[in-house]
Amino acid sequence: MFESFAAVLMLIVFSVPGFVWRTVEGQFAYLDKRLEWEKYALGLLCRSTFVYLPLAPCLYQAWQGKLHDAHPFAAGAVALVLILLLPALLGFLCGVARQNNWRGRPIRRLRFGTFEQSHIPTAWDSVFSEITPKWAIATQKSGGLVYGYFGAKSHASSTPDERDLFISHVVQQGFEFAKDTRGLYLRDGDVTSSEFTEPDPTARGKTP
Repeated sequence: MFESFAAVLMLIVFSVPGFVWRTVEGQFAYLDKRLEWEKYALGLLCRSTFVYLPLAPCLYQAWQGKLHDAHPFAAGAVALVLILLLPALLGFLCGVARQNNWRGRPIRRLRFGTFEQSHIPTAWDSVFSEITPKWAIATQKSGGLVYGYFGAKSHASSTPDERDLFISHVVQQGFEFAKDTRGLYLRDGDVTSSEFTEPDPTARGKTP
């Protein structure tokens, strides 16, 4: 029984911080959701290791001195910080850094040449990794054009086998919002190409 409890405890200690870190980071930057289980687990373990590594000597001394038995409430508070709060903060910082490409700035300032390759696997994922308001013009297989406003309530599929789109607002040609528009769903295969342009503040239809 103890061995089972110890295994569960080790799983929580070395996977939950990495999971919290990755989840928060994924709110601000694209993270590949199609990783193999081995790579995904290794990523969680690496993140958890970076959480504990700076405090490893202190944690080791506290464990050797059995301070968790003498001060259980304090130990619980420390566990809460290490397992939830600190990984969330690190995930936020890493997400913002990746969003603004801060990691490449020191290398560029040192004038080192690097081979830059996007960490986003497909052009589809790259286009929709940041949902910013934009006009959308979709060309159907029949040759017809569909005009829409791809706003915050729009959605692009992240599943590689089903590249469908939901455009939150339909607009008429000339970028005037259609009356009582509730959006438009476009199935994968119905559209041959999609064009996006920045919203024009002088357009007749006001962006929601």
